[in-house]
Amino acid sequence: MHITSLHRAWDRWLATLKPDIGPEDRIPVPAYLGHPERVGFVRAGLTEYDGQVADWVFQLPDNSRLHVHEMPGGRFLLHRDRKDPTRGPAEAVEHLLTESKTGKGLLVLGALGLGLVVLGAITGKRAA
Repeated sequence: MHITSLHRAWDRWLATLKPDIGPEDRIPVPAYLGHPERVGFVRAGLTEYDGQVADWVFQLPDNSRLHVHEMPGGRFLLHRDRKDPTRGPAEAVEHLLTESKTGKGLLVLGALGLGLVVLGAITGKRAA
């Protein structure tokens, strides 16, 4: 992965990573790179809690973003959001449903609810 608008040290480190970093990854950021805010990451607004004390994001030209979790004790963990939810409503919904634990839970609940409705229609009974 090559991101020319980040600090060169970050750019060199990112180039050593697999090209298909995804939302499920949690890659430790080497301490020598310093705080992500110093190289252009901005504090994220609404995020899903995963043990972090802060979230830092860097938008990429392909509508994805690098997302760094600042963990207790000063450790940083990196992943890539395939869809940047701040780019628009469609991206926010896609990010929620495909990349977050909350969204996947909502999909499961929706499928269960739909299953109950279909079952009720087949059996002629309404769900309580």
